[in-house]
Amino acid sequence: MPVQASVFHPPSFMNMRTVALTLPVLAIVIQAAPADLKPRVNCAIRGTPGTIFQDSYLMGQYTEDLACTDACTNVASYMNDLTSSFVINAGNSCTFYVEANCSGLAATFAAATYNYIPPDLNDKISSYRCTSHA
Repeated sequence: MPVQASVFHPPSFMNMRTVALTLPVLAIVIQAAPADLKPRVNCAIRGTPGTIFQDSYLMGQYTEDLACTDACTNVASYMNDLTSSFVINAGNSCTFYVEANCSGLAATFAAATYNYIPPDLNDKISSYRCTSHA
């Protein structure tokens, strides 16, 4: 008795067109998932987002390096309501607030040197939030 060969017929959902279209979509989804995660700022490599100064033109007895975090940070007590100039380092932006805990009047500044700041914020900054755009 001769042996009959059977031919495998894949189900319609397994045809080549479906496989070819499905695999790239899966690859995109797999690659896109890590992009949703926000990278942590590495201060040891990038340094601080900037520095605030007590007086105009980056002068004064007191200065404070801005915290390397995306969280709201209150300025040190010795700088509270005393900031008159600041530097925001490249790749960062900072929002400054007149009240503690990032509340009240606020203004956001891009990376640059600010030798003086608007009267609404001058000697009134109590908190800030800096964001790295690296």
